[in-house]
Amino acid sequence: MLVSSFLDTILLISSFSCVHSLVCYSCSDLKSNEECFNTTICPDGEACFGRADGFLTSEVKHTTGCTKELKPQQRHDTLGFSFCAQACHDDLCNLHSCQLADNSTKPPRCLSCDSVDSPSQCKNVIQCKPNEVCFSEKVFTFHRVVYRFGCVSGKDCNTQPVNMAPVIGKRSDEKSCSVCCKTDHCNLKACSNNPAGHIFPLGPICVSTTTLHCVQHSAVLTQTHAKNK
Repeated sequence: MLVSSFLDTILLISSFSCVHSLVCYSCSDLKSNEECFNTTICPDGEACFGRADGFLTSEVKHTTGCTKELKPQQRHDTLGFSFCAQACHDDLCNLHSCQLADNSTKPPRCLSCDSVDSPSQCKNVIQCKPNEVCFSEKVFTFHRVVYRFGCVSGKDCNTQPVNMAPVIGKRSDEKSCSVCCKTDHCNLKACSNNPAGHIFPLGPICVSTTTLHCVQHSAVLTQTHAKNK
């Protein structure tokens, strides 16, 4: 009995140590979650949620955000009521909460940020254009780790899945990563130790469609390095 209680305590402590702040969609009263591109970082321990409300006008509106409850709060008033409320526990998982099945083929939604220090700092989501996929880069520059996320032409991606790019630099733990993937939000964790979905190698580090943007990106890195000196 004593051993059982001890193990329960260890598991409880482990579960708290693994808690991290989720990134969730956060919008109110939209016709579809697909219209939502606003995201928020939830307080520690909170989950993402999605809710669908029906109104007397026959409209259905969708609300997303963060919740402390395993069962999100529902709406019941003279104007409408909630007929679906779902919580989920992964980054941006509430995009499809309480949505009708959509069998149409759409380009993926991707995280889109330039030169952030951590994937968790990127909250901007964009819809890729047709024939585009998500990309994720982790680059060691000026002794600093820089992450980039966005959309890129599918032509720039190879078709053989990879885990991580080769080691660069003098230290064995300094690994760069330059990959692409083809599902919603897949580039958020594509350069992590536990990527989701199929990850493919990307072409050159500078994947922009214009040389000007590549030059501007290099200038940004140089300026950032100069400020950190």
